[in-house]
Amino acid sequence: MSHIIVISEIGINHGGDINKAHALIEIAAEAGAEIIKFQTVNADEVYKKDDKYYSIFKQAEFNRKQWVELKRHVESLKKGFLSTPGDLKSLELLVDIGVSAIKVASDSADNIRFVNTVLKCGKWTIISMGHMKTVEEMITLFNSYETYPQTVMYCVSKYPTPPSEANLSNIMDWKIAIEGENFKRTTIGYSDHVPGIVSAITASALGAEFIEKHIKLTDHDIDAPVSLFGYEFKVMVDQIRIVEKLL
Repeated sequence: MSHIIVISEIGINHGGDINKAHALIEIAAEAGAEIIKFQTVNADEVYKKDDKYYSIFKQAEFNRKQWVELKRHVESLKKGFLSTPGDLKSLELLVDIGVSAIKVASDSADNIRFVNTVLKCGKWTIISMGHMKTVEEMITLFNSYETYPQTVMYCVSKYPTPPSEANLSNIMDWKIAIEGENFKRTTIGYSDHVPGIVSAITASALGAEFIEKHIKLTDHDIDAPVSLFGYEFKVMVDQIRIVEKLL
């Protein structure tokens, strides 16, 4: 089996605290993540001020200098830096600071104009497909893009996702469909929103080549219910490495 890439999703668990963001980078690196991911969102571009998410994402914003600082920190640890832009201005910022890869969130996957703009940036593009219920829907969406992304992430956009709704067998179906449709350069991963580590380990055994899992510093972090502490994340990574050997 090929090497499985593990992505640690810090997202906005830093809450806009740059020192906490740096601490989470260190924890993710120590836990064995190979890619460390954030979310880059300009709240004024995405939400109305009376939206409940506006204040959350507004507080979590960093300026360009801070993003450069965080990217340098990640790369100094020999890890890959990744972020999900929530809007065009955030996409421009990420491209401007020299990212090598871009992640598209499930909520943006069917925004064809936005996705095509991302694909035209010429970066490794990863797209989450949390709203796709069937293989047919995924293939149809794929064929609506001007070019194919390098990686798609199977996931369920429910936070947290109950184990009974994870439907991880879909990973195998998606993998077969992608190969059957001749999307030769597209790999499949799994973005995990199920509490605990079992689902991520299972997905790795079912053929996911990327595993993405949230990481947290405290139980008060924004995405704490779907996140792991550093020591839990390390156990997950160690188990995934065993799965690689078993297969």
